[in-house]
This record gives sequence, C-alpha cells and structure tokens, in this order.
Amino acid sequence: LNVDPSFKPEFTIENSHKSFRFKIIRDSVKYFSPILGNLRYNISSQSWGIMKFIEKVNTRYHHRGSINPLIKKELDAEFKPTIIKLEEIINRDLSHWYH
Repeated sequence: LNVDPSFKPEFTIENSHKSFRFKIIRDSVKYFSPILGNLRYNISSQSWGIMKFIEKVNTRYHHRGSINPLIKKELDAEFKPTIIKLEEIINRDLSHWYH
C-alpha cells in the first residue's frame, strides 16, 4: 500500500464522557430544532444559537479514571493470541500492544 510507517495521525476527542442532565430536554432539542430553525429562518437567516445554548446547559462531562490494573492485565492476556495472529498476518511487530 506504500503507507509511511512513521506516520502518526492526530486524533481529537470529540464527546468524551458526555451525558445529559435531563433526557426530556435532550429529546425536545432534537425534535424541535428543525421546526424552530425553519421558523427562525423566516425572520432571519442568521442562527441565534438558542438550541445550542440549551444543549450546552443540559450537558455534563465526566472524568474517567484509569482502568483497574487487574482488569487491564486480564484484557491483555485475553487479546494477546489475537494480536500475535495479527502480527503474522501483517508481518509487523505489535508486541508493544500486549507488553
């Protein structure tokens, strides 16, 4: 495939650990946004940001702690055979995934 093995993509976390304070508000915003957007467009072509503000106020972000070391060890042991098979298929060293 002629892919540069040194390429390291940069990923950003978009919605990490997001929840909503009130489900009814979230559902209402999803339902009424297109309807109110069409009504607003008849008055002004510019967004007022009301629904985004309501969504922002209704959103909570949670901090996630580290994985339990015992669980991580179990997962590493469980996936090690699969990773070794993958190493053989793609002919690359993936030992950093299971060490």
